[in-house]
Amino acid sequence: MRSLGLEKNKSTVLVIYHGFLYAFETHRKQTQEQTTRNTLHLHSIAAKMESGGLKPMDAEQLRENAHEMVDFIADYYKSIENFPVLSQVQPGYLHNLIPDSAPHHPESLQNILDGESPNYFAYYPSNSSVAGFLGEMLSAGLNIVGFSWITSPAATELEMIVLDWLAKLLKLPEDFLSTGQGGGVIQGTASEAVLVVLLAARDKALKRVGKNSLEKLVVYASDQTHSALQKACQIGGIHPQNFRVLKTDSSTNYSLSPDSLAEAISRDLTIGLIPFFLCATVGTTSSTAVDPLLALGNIAKSNGMWFHVDAAYAGSACICPEYRQYIDGVEEADSFNMNAHKWFLTNFDCSALWVKDRNTLIQSLSTNPEFLKNKASQANMVVDYKDWQIPLGRRFRSLKLWMVLRLYGLENLQGYIRNHIQLAKHFEGLVAQDLRFEVVTPRIFSLVCFRLLPPHNDEDHGNKLNHKLLDDINSTGKIFISHTVLSGKYILRFAVGAPLTEWRHVNAAWEVMQDKASALLARLSIE
Repeated sequence: MRSLGLEKNKSTVLVIYHGFLYAFETHRKQTQEQTTRNTLHLHSIAAKMESGGLKPMDAEQLRENAHEMVDFIADYYKSIENFPVLSQVQPGYLHNLIPDSAPHHPESLQNILDGESPNYFAYYPSNSSVAGFLGEMLSAGLNIVGFSWITSPAATELEMIVLDWLAKLLKLPEDFLSTGQGGGVIQGTASEAVLVVLLAARDKALKRVGKNSLEKLVVYASDQTHSALQKACQIGGIHPQNFRVLKTDSSTNYSLSPDSLAEAISRDLTIGLIPFFLCATVGTTSSTAVDPLLALGNIAKSNGMWFHVDAAYAGSACICPEYRQYIDGVEEADSFNMNAHKWFLTNFDCSALWVKDRNTLIQSLSTNPEFLKNKASQANMVVDYKDWQIPLGRRFRSLKLWMVLRLYGLENLQGYIRNHIQLAKHFEGLVAQDLRFEVVTPRIFSLVCFRLLPPHNDEDHGNKLNHKLLDDINSTGKIFISHTVLSGKYILRFAVGAPLTEWRHVNAAWEVMQDKASALLARLSIE
């Protein structure tokens, strides 16, 4: 590797990779027509095949079709808010639209996706940006398989660098930096991140207590912890009866109580079980609850447990000084993850994971057959990310995170997150002004949990009422929201996070909700 650099000169992105100069020009086509094209025709491919066989990486063909594709995607985003947010199709619909067999000759490409609508308020949206898209383009263009340093020094070292950058923006302890015993790695999703650290924690515990003690190992989490942990336990061989799901309630705003954890650990120790893993969450999926990291971490540490912090959603907000407090106590953690593809303008997939001791991952996940051996790896001079993950091969994901950090900078990223939080705060205020509704949990970040108040305090009827309201709202196709259940109450969730969402979208969404609530209550009064 000679150098890897990026310079932005107007619309030209230059990348120097292994001594070769790659120029990727962002094509900006100005036209008087403002219509959206629905198909990208690939007749040029067919013509070239007929005249001399397929040339899968013909440079001129790439230039021509890539420009067409960029135009297509730009037009798609330009008009996306005019499409229904929630798909209006039935299961199996695609079988009737696609031939039974693969085509013998080239055909045209159609795009029918809808995931980035500014009216999408259901789950935490997958983020995207021009910078993220360019990084994804570049990754696909270079098409490396960077499972070890020797296969791509640039991919390995850039990942180490950008995750150190991000760790510093989050003010994570120095133990998580690659300059020490720890470091960061990009996984596909938080589910993968949780799985690999659970496997590392399991093997570390078994080395201490004996390999025959697997059935005694106990995992602890709250009833608000993401289901990814349960799946990780299933894969990791943890006995289902040893997965402790500790109840939360409104008294702690649905965060995990240190007292509940301490009591559960004490009971398990009494009957000869071995507590070994605790997962805390910063920004739960249901309500963005924040677990008290410092208190939980101290309990885990005093019992020799691995302490993992899942900040998949809310971790991004912690680059803002006013929200950094929510990961206070992370210094007690053995590992920490956040999804850059959730709220950090980085196209899916990009889940950042940091560990304090990378050797624990390597000892659990490393395989080293003869064909993978090389001088640099054998001498322990380099990082081989194949030993930090489940699969062998891996994509050059760090490029898009690097592009986001370089092209936007900290100030713009903070502004992006603060704007979403302000939009959620605005929506929270709208809900509070309508006495038919209530905000159920305190809003911390950009999620608002609310519901239509049940008549006569009849909670069972209230649950059915809100379920019906959700269906009525989503059936309009204008917006898309989701639900959760907290303390037996059916709750509506309004999550602000789509890159294109503006104030007008929030106001319009609230009008839809009010209209549907009025219509629903009117029907009930007649019945």
